[in-house]
Amino acid sequence: MYDQLDPLFQQYVDVLIEHARTALWPERMRALESFRQGIDGCPAPDLAAAADCLLDNRPLDMEPAEVLYRAIVTAYLEKLGPDEVTNPAQARLYGLSFDPAFLKRAAAWLQCHPEYRES
Repeated sequence: MYDQLDPLFQQYVDVLIEHARTALWPERMRALESFRQGIDGCPAPDLAAAADCLLDNRPLDMEPAEVLYRAIVTAYLEKLGPDEVTNPAQARLYGLSFDPAFLKRAAAWLQCHPEYRES
């Protein structure tokens, strides 16, 4: 997914990865949520153009900002490398990915920890 991102967004992923070297999963989640707030402030046509370049079969009901955010999360997780899910913040981020392997890890962890499932 990283290679499909515009160089501007690759730069943001790189900054987030650098932050991840010293951050725990809750801090990583907050950094990505902050990035999401920035995405939400972008002009809609720019978001649509960026999202259209990412996924050939993006869900029609998914807003361009959500597509872009999930692509960033997926690229971020790919750069970090897959780990065993050990906490709710990590499970939440894995669950936002477009990568089926990350989604599977999140679902398996939440299956064992139903108290963290969103209602």
